[in-house]
Parts: sequence; structure tokens; C-alpha cells
Amino acid sequence: MAILGDSYSTGAGLVEGFHYEADSFWQHLKSPHQTPFEPLAAATTYTQQHPSEGPIWLPSSPREWQSGLSALTWSFMRKIATEFIDEPRHSWGYLLARRYGIPTRNIWIGAQDGATTADLLSQIERLLHYNERQLPSYTFALFTLGGLCASTIAEIQDVQSYQNEILRALKYLYINTTPRKDHTIPKVYLLSPLSLPAILGNPAILNKQVTAHGESVSCQVLRQRSFLSRKEDSSHQHPESQIFGHILPPNPAHDCPRLTVLTLPRRYTSS
Repeated sequence: MAILGDSYSTGAGLVEGFHYEADSFWQHLKSPHQTPFEPLAAATTYTQQHPSEGPIWLPSSPREWQSGLSALTWSFMRKIATEFIDEPRHSWGYLLARRYGIPTRNIWIGAQDGATTADLLSQIERLLHYNERQLPSYTFALFTLGGLCASTIAEIQDVQSYQNEILRALKYLYINTTPRKDHTIPKVYLLSPLSLPAILGNPAILNKQVTAHGESVSCQVLRQRSFLSRKEDSSHQHPESQIFGHILPPNPAHDCPRLTVLTLPRRYTSS
């Protein structure tokens, strides 16, 4: 089973102790880091496997890059995301696959943080390159956060572009996919974006407390302030964290419009 899409499909920001803030992220990087894989408390009916196993992050395809430098940059950013930001075991795709008993080694994640439908073609190529140009039995794609929940109006993807990029990627998939060795027909599911009223008007999201600009504040208050700091001096506490100001979003908007964060456990407990 393959999972394609944006930050909703990677479990972005669900690593314990992570916040979309440069100073907080720098402290997070310096702290002792472990990646435990104990079963989730709600997963008592799942197939028990070795605790060190996890879903597979699909590697990049040689067709994705124009130069070695672009490949190196992507690999560096992907490593930071998968080690310190993303927790795929709390993503909808992983939980769906485990609910149906799919082994973790057969859950492939080609999604990436901040992606839009313009990245779907690259993610499909990543999947085909990994699996000998064949699709797995099931492929799911969901794009909501990157194109529809941007930090500013100017970054929101228009409807025509959203549709055209999807059609372009599906045409590429049709042309470049080879038949499966078991002669079965793979299924591809393109999921509808989450409803904006459900995201923006959900009381649980509005009342959610997040760390932003050095303080704990609700998402509703942040939206009223346009996700800006109420302090005139917004300089970094740690000089080293300035570099992450160019990597992380300019404000914590991405930490608020999430339904999955509110319903999944933040800590791991053995079952």
C-alpha cells in the first residue's frame, strides 16, 4: 500500500516535543533523540511485529533531479523531516493500513511535507522506481494542507492548477506503469480535500493550544492576530536557530488546521 500526498500523509509535526518555531526546533534537535516503535495503545488488534519495524519512506528517483546538488539538498531536508518532524505512525494512511492488517514493511510513504498536487508526478515516479515500475495493490493520494491551507492567500493553489497537476500526474502513471506480476489490477484512490469549514470552524481546533512565538496560545487567538507575534522584537533566542527560520513556515499556521492531531495520542504506550 502506497501513501502519497502532503503533510497530512506524513504525520508532520506529530513527533513529541516538536513545534513549528525556529527556537523550539533548535532545542528539539539538541535534545536526546530516540525513535521508539512500540505499538500504539489503540492498536491492540493489529498484527504484532518486531518493535523496530516502521513504514518505508520511498527514496527519490533519479528522474526527479536536475543536478547532484538538488538531490543532496532534498536528501538532507528529507532526513531532518523523517527523523525530527514527521511521525508517520500517526498519519491517516498508516493507521488505515494497519487497521486492515497490512504489514508495516508493505506500507510505503511517498508523501512529503509541504507538497502540492504539482509534486504528485514526482511522488508517482518515486513509487514506480522503487517497485520495478509496478503499482502496489492500493495507492492513496490526499492533497489538502499544501494547496488549500497555506499560510497566506497568495500561496493558496488555484482550482485549475490543482486539477491540471492531478491530470498530468495520472497520465504519467498510466503511460509509465507496467502490469503487476500477479496479474491483478491495482487500485488508485484520489481522496477529496478536507472540507475547509470543517478545518477552520472546528471548535476543537480553535481551542487547541500550540506553542507559537515563545508562548502558549490557542489557534483562535493566533488567527485573530494573523498568526503574527504580538511582540515587536521577534529575534531568535539562539543564533543557531536562525537557519531554521528559512526552513520552517514563517508562522505557526500549519500547526492549527489539523483534525488528525486532535484525535490521535501524542505519546506511545505499550499495549
